[in-house]
Amino acid sequence: RGLVRIACRFSAAPLLAVMATPAAFAETFGPNFDINAATRSFTGSVERCSFKRLFWSFYLGAYDPKKNVEDWRQQAIANRENYIDTRDRVTPKLEANLSMDANISNPLAKTENNPWSERFKNEELMQEIWKDVERTYSEVPFFMESNTRKSLQRVLFVWCKEHGAVENGNYAEAYRQGMNELAAVLMYVVASDVCTDTAGSACSVLLAGDEDAIEGDCYTLFASLMDTGMSEMFAVCRVRRRPAAAPKSAIGELPMREPVSVPQPETSVLVRCTDVFEKQLKKSDRALQSHLVENDVAPQLFLLRWLRLLFAREFQLQDTVVLWSHLFADAYTRGSPYSSACPKTAQDVAKACAEAMPLVNFVAVAMIRHIKSDLMNEDNSGCLQRLMKYKPARVSALVASAVELRRISELGVPDSLRGARSELGPDGPLSAPKPTPSRASGRGYARVPPPDDLDLFADDPLSAARKPAAKAKTGSGRLGSVKGQVKDFLTTVTSAVGEAGGALREAAEQKSSAPPPAVPRPAPVGKPGLLPSEARDMSRRVSDIVARLQQSGVDVPMEIADLRKLQEELAARG
Repeated sequence: RGLVRIACRFSAAPLLAVMATPAAFAETFGPNFDINAATRSFTGSVERCSFKRLFWSFYLGAYDPKKNVEDWRQQAIANRENYIDTRDRVTPKLEANLSMDANISNPLAKTENNPWSERFKNEELMQEIWKDVERTYSEVPFFMESNTRKSLQRVLFVWCKEHGAVENGNYAEAYRQGMNELAAVLMYVVASDVCTDTAGSACSVLLAGDEDAIEGDCYTLFASLMDTGMSEMFAVCRVRRRPAAAPKSAIGELPMREPVSVPQPETSVLVRCTDVFEKQLKKSDRALQSHLVENDVAPQLFLLRWLRLLFAREFQLQDTVVLWSHLFADAYTRGSPYSSACPKTAQDVAKACAEAMPLVNFVAVAMIRHIKSDLMNEDNSGCLQRLMKYKPARVSALVASAVELRRISELGVPDSLRGARSELGPDGPLSAPKPTPSRASGRGYARVPPPDDLDLFADDPLSAARKPAAKAKTGSGRLGSVKGQVKDFLTTVTSAVGEAGGALREAAEQKSSAPPPAVPRPAPVGKPGLLPSEARDMSRRVSDIVARLQQSGVDVPMEIADLRKLQEELAARG
């Protein structure tokens, strides 16, 4: 019966829908389940994981990952029952109104306790939500189903009645456009992970596919997501116009002057947009940020949507699911729980929201930098068009770039060094004086002139075996040269890793006067690779190269990320 209801309820199943098997469930969430180890595995294979519904519940706080499967099962049942009770309570039945005293329950009366007034407010809120729901992901068949839209509408309605701020008794003010986008992604993931186990088992309960379970789990996830500070991103401060006091004179009161508007206070989402644009982007890429400022590109025009919707409208739905998986996992491992304690200023709220999901701001910076080559050649309208209609990009690459940007930011590199990294052209990042740490003073930076050219691998005997014929210095000038060196080094090491043990040792023993050895060819399948000692030596060498890149100030976060992956592989071999 349950499977029949699933087929009727979701005749257009999500594209990511995966039927989770009981065996896979037992293997993943067995007695030895560890959320940290599971998170590393989850983020490494997000696209193939069939348990996003559960992992998101852990990361957002719906379930406690330190408890066991039976506890999660009981919590899931309780959450769904609580949602159904709340849904029934906040939507009074028409029959109840008709059975009351006609003097109290009168559709035309405007008395305070008239239940018809509550009904009219509910209908107004439902209509306001439906305007957005009926056009939410209209290109996805799953959201074209009438039942899916109605479930999404009910989830938003119940949340607004329970959690939304109400002005003058108007519940329609509790809903904000964009909330439908967040709830839609959550419902998509919940409906994508369904278990086929026998009724009553933990797998079949936690990953149930009936309508009430999917709707209840979606509501739980949405409420948990909004509790991370996302509700503050939709807060609106209205400007009320108040009349000026009429001055008095000897002939009586003068006519009223024009209403005076009160200056609009900043909201937390606008403060956060300013922080991303004027602080984080400026520190990461001063030239790009200056170009956008010179062309009067207002950051709130695009960052407002990015931060409120967690980039849901900038990517395809499947890519959004992958991105959110990384954002939620990072928030669980590195974020600070959001607290709604009052009073708070807009700056305090913006900071707390950023700390609750610490990778979001850096993803925004990485997205801007990803299209830097396009933005630098555009004016105001061209920049806004590129930012508001974001071109397709690899989510994994953006996440890796964001993680690297955050790591660099946490190192406390001074602004003078960061600013030199973003200059382009022949006199690019390597031509400006670069501050280096002064160990004598224990703090501060001593400015020293850089070399005429940067050769990352000048002292590397392995790299000497495969020098590029000519360093490319077109396009981005020396930035392209450094990228070329990194690419050449990665190619050389990849080839050497497949060789029999001793290939690196022979290359290291070559004298500078000796002719360079030929590039080693990959070893046949079955031959041994690097010796452990060679792998450790190469791992230290890669670490030195990464440190040299960071010290030089070259703007190559993607190349640094590739080098770090290589270092991890070499460390595992050692």
